Amino acid sequence: MKKVKGDSDKQDLRKRAEELLDGSPGAMEAMPPKDVQDLIEELRVHQIELEMQNDELRRSQLELQEARDRYVDLYDFAPTGYMTLNQGGLIIEANLTCAELLGVERFRLINSRFSAFVAPGFQDEYYLCVKRALQASDKQTCELELKTKDGIPLYVQLQGVALQDPDGDSSQLRVVMTDITARKDAEGVLRETEKRYRDLYENAPSACFSVSPTDGSVLRCNAAALGCLDTTEKQ
Repeated sequence: MKKVKGDSDKQDLRKRAEELLDGSPGAMEAMPPKDVQDLIEELRVHQIELEMQNDELRRSQLELQEARDRYVDLYDFAPTGYMTLNQGGLIIEANLTCAELLGVERFRLINSRFSAFVAPGFQDEYYLCVKRALQASDKQTCELELKTKDGIPLYVQLQGVALQDPDGDSSQLRVVMTDITARKDAEGVLRETEKRYRDLYENAPSACFSVSPTDGSVLRCNAAALGCLDTTEKQ
């Protein structure tokens, strides 16, 4: 790029200013009055520019700090657990909700193996889920039972997605952990209710059956109804 004369003059003035700052003897006396005035004006403008840059940097730093604080609040106090696992399954990051769900202080949670919290019957499902997530480019999901300090079963849904390093290798796993214990409990109650209903239906002393609303064919019946049908056929 071609330098204009003004740029050369400024560089010359700056060089002479540096000589003055270095204490070169006779430098000030040798400069023409106009050059001294121009140098002083340039230094004033430069000082103002630096002050403006400092103000802008301070504003940017404040905005970054505020954004970081908002991120920390959203991360730590989210209603779901967030954690980051490395390839070996060690927890390298975790929010407060995750620590609360597992019943462990966060500083004790870091660098511990998440598999230590997985119930024995769900270990294979956990390892398969992690393996799929590290190898796939999309989100992987599994449901696990975890062990807690108080011994009460905790059911969670894990959603994991791999983070790739610059070489394209999956080195970490971002995981969202959601408490689904209430849903699992409700499903258990529903299964138990359905079982009791089937037992009552099948073992009822009276004949019970269901018929099709279209052609009147028997769709379902209990043992007492079958007995009645057998008796009718024999007669």
